[in-house]
Amino acid sequence: MFSKRFFSTARANLSRSKVSQLSNGILIASKETSSPTSTIGLYARSGSRAENAYNSGVSSLLGRVLANSPQAQEGLIKGVEVTNTNSKEVTGLLASFESGNEDAAISTLTSIIGGLNTILKNESLVKEQAAISAKISELFENDPKKMP
Repeated sequence: MFSKRFFSTARANLSRSKVSQLSNGILIASKETSSPTSTIGLYARSGSRAENAYNSGVSSLLGRVLANSPQAQEGLIKGVEVTNTNSKEVTGLLASFESGNEDAAISTLTSIIGGLNTILKNESLVKEQAAISAKISELFENDPKKMP
């Protein structure tokens, strides 16, 4: 059985996120860690809750397309892994990298966001990711307990 002291000590060791706001209104949340890897995330308030019957799944598809774009693949070569996350409230694009490789991570995310129009005009990429999303959705519909 864990003691009250164990939980208070464990909680004290957790670092809190520091939130600051840039002059352009962008919120920055940062947290000190001793991990050899870090992650930078860009989040948009465009989660599934913002969808309706006419655009259902578009936020998930957007994240998948961006995380599998040629720019994200170039990031892999530089040691930056780009992934995406989607929830009811937000869609996020995440760049994970080893310490000392911050410039490559920022460069990769800048390249993805800067090339957004080009990426979204890549029909084959969009269709490929839409097919994958449809398959995941079908698996979930058939057995919700197996959803990752």
